Amino acid sequence: MKKHNKKCVISLVALCLIAAGHWACSNGSVGTSDDPNQVVASIRGVVEKGPFVKGTTVTLYELSPETFAQTGKTFAAAVEGDDGSFSLGGVELGSQYVLLDATGYYWNELSGERSTKPLTLRAIAHIKEKDKVNVNIGTSIIYKRILDLVENGLGFDGAKGQAESELMEAFFGEEEGIEFEKASILDNEHLLALSQVVLSAGAESEIIEIIATLAKNLKDSTALVTLADRSAMKYEYGKSVRSFMENRFPYAEIGPFEKYAIAFWRHIYGLDPCVKGNVGVLDTIHASKSENDGRIVICKAVENDYRWEMATDVEIATVDIEPDSDGTIHFVKKIGYVYDGEGWRKATEREITIGKGCIEKIVGAVAVTEEDDYVCRKKGEEYVWTQASIFDFTKDSFFNENVKYDSVQDKRDGHAYRTVKIEDRTWMAENLSYVVDGAHCKDSLTVGCLYMWSMALDLVKDETLKDTNQGLCMDGWHVPDTTEWNALLNSNKYADLLSKVGWLVGDNNRTGFSAVPSFYTLENASLYDIANYSYRENGYTQFIAVDKARKSDSYSERGFMVEFVFNRVSVNLWEKERNQNPDDMLDYAALRCVKDSE
Repeated sequence: MKKHNKKCVISLVALCLIAAGHWACSNGSVGTSDDPNQVVASIRGVVEKGPFVKGTTVTLYELSPETFAQTGKTFAAAVEGDDGSFSLGGVELGSQYVLLDATGYYWNELSGERSTKPLTLRAIAHIKEKDKVNVNIGTSIIYKRILDLVENGLGFDGAKGQAESELMEAFFGEEEGIEFEKASILDNEHLLALSQVVLSAGAESEIIEIIATLAKNLKDSTALVTLADRSAMKYEYGKSVRSFMENRFPYAEIGPFEKYAIAFWRHIYGLDPCVKGNVGVLDTIHASKSENDGRIVICKAVENDYRWEMATDVEIATVDIEPDSDGTIHFVKKIGYVYDGEGWRKATEREITIGKGCIEKIVGAVAVTEEDDYVCRKKGEEYVWTQASIFDFTKDSFFNENVKYDSVQDKRDGHAYRTVKIEDRTWMAENLSYVVDGAHCKDSLTVGCLYMWSMALDLVKDETLKDTNQGLCMDGWHVPDTTEWNALLNSNKYADLLSKVGWLVGDNNRTGFSAVPSFYTLENASLYDIANYSYRENGYTQFIAVDKARKSDSYSERGFMVEFVFNRVSVNLWEKERNQNPDDMLDYAALRCVKDSE
């Protein structure tokens, strides 16, 4: 009977062992009730820096649930997908805690190229029957911190949650953590931003070193500040990463990771967000170990975005000055600044001399100084004061606003001229602008035309002087003779006859006669080539006259060309023998008509 019972006992034990063995080997079932840590698991995930290349080995190490030391049981798989994906199926474990390790080459999201050196990333996880465990920068930085917290008595899940929160606070100033082993750069903006920030460390060897340093101490201030210095204001990095991600993973919807990459260095530097309401505001970087510590930054509107950028000396000096649009020069510590419509800049020496900045809004404006006259022009992409031409002045600027002018209209072309009465004669207060063949009328509405002497007298070849001096003047007016010119000059000072602009001396134009520079004494100077030389230094004007004493002279005899020459210091009667070619350009002069006797 006892023998029979012994056989029964053996049979029962055998059945139990068979059943237990079947239980342990069945996929996805937890071990016996006496050992709840046992698990048969299927694990999938991705290995990402950027994505690790195909063929990268992913090794799973079983960890003791008590000590979290490796038990010696390992499983291996290989990256199979372009996105760094891998899978491990039917893994029989005596513990639900594992360490995943991946060493291989990866795609660099910043450069768009494959790394030339292998990188090791790790993740520690509490797994279930079917689980997703990704290996990435986040998991690699926090895995040692998790183990340290567990060693100090914190439960694994609590330790992992705390480490995740510490990473988010250290990098982004956020308290709420994320499960990095569940996150991917394809769907988590924080992780992609973290990846971009780490890539900014520089060369691959520096990336490896910075990851190792942060894994040892994720709050390492030197490492964090180094990353901040190398990523700060590098807005182009975000564009490069986005371009890589969208080209390589066109099916993925990449979120606004850029704002978190910016939030990283802004957090390390102690800067508030740069938003619309802060444009133009200055702030100071406070990061004691940073190469940028103490530097001043400015919030700017750039490309439909708002960005912190390093402030220039000009921006720092002008931060409290209200922008204007008239070229006003503002002085700060004896340095002049001009607002050009887009921003502030230092005033040039010429602008300071003139007393106004040359900006787009005042292009064409003329400035008169003791040394010279200048006009604001666009030159290339800049706006600069350049030497003025007499044509840059408006006609109104030639006259004396305190003189009463009349006017006369030339019925031939409808042109109206200002006139002024000086003593007993009424003179045109501007040069004749009647256009005839052969006259030089570069800008007849401003300074009039220049005529040859014979042309002004309306003579043709071999024709003697006419009985009247009307010449090209309108009806009721004539070319002044030497007597009329001398009467004008004898009754007035030189400066009384000069226009208010264009001359070195006088410039009071008391009579309103308004003589303007129209020619050059420079040898070989082109007619009206006023833009290339200082007309105030070298220019003069010549007025055609008729000498009654030589009224019998004919054009064919070339007699004398009589002109009154207003040069830079005086007025002279110039009786020039026309023994040159009659068509020589140097024989051209301006014409002022005088009204016939009333």
